[in-house]
Amino acid sequence: MSTMLGISANHQHREYPVHMRPGFIYLFYRGKVWRELEIRQAEGEVTYHDVRLSDFRNGDRFRDGARTASGKGLSEIWLPARWNNRAAPDIEVAYAEVQWPAVRLNAMERNARLRRARCNRLGLAVAERSFGNTTYRASSQQQAFYLQNVPAHRPREPAREWLLDQPLKYLHDLSGQYPVQSLQYAQQVHQRHERGEPNPGPTHPQQTQDDLRPETGAWAVVLGDTLQNLQHVCSATNELEHWQAAAAETDMLATVKKRQIAGVLVEDGLYRMRHLLARTNQAQAVLQLCAQRATFHAHHASALLIQRMMVPPHIGGQSNPLHRFISQVSQEGRQQIDLCSGQHARQFAMTCLKAAQDNLAAWLEQAANSMRWAIISAWKASTMPAPSSFAASSSSAWRAHQISRIHSWRQAMLHAQARAGDCYARLRRALASLCTGCCGQRRTTTPCSSPIKRCKHRTTAKAITVPMP
Repeated sequence: MSTMLGISANHQHREYPVHMRPGFIYLFYRGKVWRELEIRQAEGEVTYHDVRLSDFRNGDRFRDGARTASGKGLSEIWLPARWNNRAAPDIEVAYAEVQWPAVRLNAMERNARLRRARCNRLGLAVAERSFGNTTYRASSQQQAFYLQNVPAHRPREPAREWLLDQPLKYLHDLSGQYPVQSLQYAQQVHQRHERGEPNPGPTHPQQTQDDLRPETGAWAVVLGDTLQNLQHVCSATNELEHWQAAAAETDMLATVKKRQIAGVLVEDGLYRMRHLLARTNQAQAVLQLCAQRATFHAHHASALLIQRMMVPPHIGGQSNPLHRFISQVSQEGRQQIDLCSGQHARQFAMTCLKAAQDNLAAWLEQAANSMRWAIISAWKASTMPAPSSFAASSSSAWRAHQISRIHSWRQAMLHAQARAGDCYARLRRALASLCTGCCGQRRTTTPCSSPIKRCKHRTTAKAITVPMP
């Protein structure tokens, strides 16, 4: 099982465990690869197939080449919880979407630090756990939980899930109507913006801002259809097919729930990263479509000029002297200004973009911290008490040995921090290149193609404040 999240503006995610997607599971026991299993999914059924590792070993090393799974398909993986009436030693598990090469398996067996950074350590004592609207944070050692507490969900479809801001709602909808409902809600949001109406707030305490935001993919389809009608052109691609009703499915965990089988959570970080990156790009595309749609309104240039020069009470941190004149505009005039400039639509699109960017930055920070703590824990494990081989030698030899070990781990930590820093720098440069002004396009060395030729890209996306590791 792996934890699935959606896009959340306040990081209060609705987190639920779902079945792993197709890929490979690696189990390490006492530092050695114990089992390698391929996850296959066909017609809604998931099976696990063992790789006969003894056929691909040369002594203590794996030989190069593909390793084909030859085991019979299993409906679940059984792990030892007790061994000789004692709690079984901790088992390390890792998920990979592609098969690891032999060189990586050999490195994982040799280096405990790599296993700590990449694997989840499992404690197989079953704990009563329920999943709901609260944020779930995995501990350093996972515990098993009964699958009967997990909500029913559809078979996994990663390619379709990446098209959704809230893939959990799609997986939990066994009827398959969530794409159609998302498209209908996106049409309602678009029609409200076409009438110049503001974005509504929550109508009841259980409703959050995440529930009010439409699926950006469906919103992009609706905006694209409107632009095609205004431009009298036909679309070369049919994005509407992704928002048709899916086939009705049954709970893919129904069989194991009847057998009262427990499950464990395994991290699938690449899935989360790809999902957030896809949603960030989609939100940026919606912002551009909103800006393009606004250009077809009459008096768009004048409305945008007033929106930028008179409406803000402060510009550049200083009081705006033109703001006092906006009070002389009637309420109907203010509505026309918002409508012709596309203010409500662009503001809503910026909310979606900021939520996706914040979630991506938070994930990158969490991944960097996990790498950092894995290095620290490995360094602590290496600074063990002096062995007997040093007891008879001088204390200076022991100090030199410890200094050498500390220096090596310090170099590894600095290397990991440098890699994380490069990743943060690339993200911040990408975010800083987005214009949130009148055009919503990437900032370049030249002004944008706004009809009023006034956007100098001075209003850029707010830089994410991320502490450097």
